[in-house]
Amino acid sequence: MTESHPHGPVLDDVEGRRKRALSLAEEPPETAVADLDALLGDSNWRVRKAAVESLLALPPESTLPILLDALYDPENAGKRNSALEVLVKLGPQVLPHVYDHLVSGDVDVKIALITLLGSIPSRTSIPHLIYYLSHEDKNILSAAITSLGQLKDSGSLALLFDLFRRRDDWLWFHLIDALSNIGGPKATGKLMELYELPKYRKAVLKAFGRSGDLQAVPFLLEKAGQPDAPLPDILDALGRVYNANLPDAMMVRHQKEVRRLVRQHFPMAPLEAMMESWPEAKVTERRGMVLVAGCLTDLSLLDLVLDELENPYLHREA
Repeated sequence: MTESHPHGPVLDDVEGRRKRALSLAEEPPETAVADLDALLGDSNWRVRKAAVESLLALPPESTLPILLDALYDPENAGKRNSALEVLVKLGPQVLPHVYDHLVSGDVDVKIALITLLGSIPSRTSIPHLIYYLSHEDKNILSAAITSLGQLKDSGSLALLFDLFRRRDDWLWFHLIDALSNIGGPKATGKLMELYELPKYRKAVLKAFGRSGDLQAVPFLLEKAGQPDAPLPDILDALGRVYNANLPDAMMVRHQKEVRRLVRQHFPMAPLEAMMESWPEAKVTERRGMVLVAGCLTDLSLLDLVLDELENPYLHREA
């Protein structure tokens, strides 16, 4: 059974609509785009996914108008998200059109576009994002902060540091995330300063883990020896730094250096606390514990490490 549609039949069954969406990639763009516009907002994610695939197969000049228009649909989040997915996959060629739409007075559209800029690597987006660092809307400002972080723009660090003058927890947590993405000595140094503020300590440790910065390792190990140290979180961060997302050619040297630093700097004072917390620790925390145990070659830790051989998430590290 079918129902009428101004641009052709729309099948009632999901599989029929999905196949129809896929078939439109083979039709002339001038006739396919209107149907894909409707299917991009379908209630079923499989149909929307098929529409995304077909839109990517068509010439961008034919699809960009409906993709950008979809961002203005306040009632259909699925359509907006699918349109954003296509725009991101189309890459830098869409940026001039995105910049044109940044003047929109629709706050939700503006936030979506600012977020989109962080997903498409291009230095041409940086001035646009910097402009929004002075915006009065906190959600727009935080979106700009996040996107600058995703673009890893170290040139904007001074401006981001200046935003810490605003005593706003919401912004500070976004700034911490941005610093972890940008990385480098200046960003890591600022994160070390922020660690001293207990309210942000957990977020800073997560940021160290995401950054994978070797510079953070001696700092983490030094803090692990302090009486009030959040040891499980520190070990979590240490394990994440060790398993940083690096090319294979760099990974061997990176992990070798982490192990050297652990052997050189790990304080023995928290060893007993680490052993006591091990059984209840999360997998990510145990990953750091296994790393430390392997570096220290302390026989008192051997049974704990051997137990992890049965853990499907940790047997490789153990």
